[in-house]
Amino acid sequence: MRPIAVLVLMFLGQADAAPQLRVQAQLPDGNQAVVGQTLPLQVDVLTDSWFTSAPQLPDLMLPGVVVTPPGDRAQHLTLSLDGTPFFGMRYTYRLTLRQPGQLEIPALLVSAQPGNADAPSSASSQPLQLKVDWPQAAGQNLPVASDLQLSQTLEPGEGLKAGDSVTRTVTLRATDTLPLMLPVTPLAAVDGLSRFVKTPRITASDNSGGQRIDSASYRIERAGDFQLPAIEVQWWSTRDHSLHKTRLPAIGFSAAAAPANVTLYSVSEDLQRLGREGTLHLSRHWLAALLLVLAIVVTGYAVRRHAPWLRERYRQWRRRPPARERYGLRPLNPTPHRTSP
Repeated sequence: MRPIAVLVLMFLGQADAAPQLRVQAQLPDGNQAVVGQTLPLQVDVLTDSWFTSAPQLPDLMLPGVVVTPPGDRAQHLTLSLDGTPFFGMRYTYRLTLRQPGQLEIPALLVSAQPGNADAPSSASSQPLQLKVDWPQAAGQNLPVASDLQLSQTLEPGEGLKAGDSVTRTVTLRATDTLPLMLPVTPLAAVDGLSRFVKTPRITASDNSGGQRIDSASYRIERAGDFQLPAIEVQWWSTRDHSLHKTRLPAIGFSAAAAPANVTLYSVSEDLQRLGREGTLHLSRHWLAALLLVLAIVVTGYAVRRHAPWLRERYRQWRRRPPARERYGLRPLNPTPHRTSP
């Protein structure tokens, strides 16, 4: 009976104990990084009970760091701490390092409401330190990522002639970096081609990275063979901590002569001519409208100023007798008088 009583007392003691709340923070990639690197800061919020609502995480601001908060995304966890099962969620901040030095990450205070608790409770994580250095390729503003890939297309690639246009599109994809940190892809000018660089398209991806698409249109000014130069991007790998080079080969194409009845125009000259004509037409239209408004204003002012005089002249004209009466003239075809029988 005594062992059973002991077990009952232990069970009742655990039932009466308040639920525990624990917060743990860790840098899974280690405590050393380089400028430009984006790394995760994991925060585990745990309880030996359950949560009645989502935990409240603090806003994190660090000098020289772009902090991306975890938002509503969380990973469910089940851990054993000191022999006790804990349940909770793992939140991930993403830190993009912008300057070298010793980075101090303070303790993070998290509040939550575990099940069977009378009121919300709070707990803090332990502070962390991170050493940030420049990449070994000093003096270069390099993109830093765990992986970087390049691809390209040229459209159209065949059946070209002078006067046609081709578009070169280069797509850069990187992992574990901010999309806005991706470098500009150089799309060089080529003799005999008029280049027009388009606005880049930058998007985020699901692998904590991003994608940048650069493109340029080239108008073929003459017949001949052309080659768009090769493209090379240098970047720092966070996997092997070394400098990498990713290269795209040059693209060549040929253009035939334009038909004899087709006249080629320069794109820049066309745009300048269009701008001048638009300005001239716009100026004529505005001048005509301005003259019309001015005429209406002057007429209205004159009418208002001389309105009494005009009304008096009109009344005098209405009261005047006919001209034949004023000058004693007889009608040309007088009406004969009829006499009664």
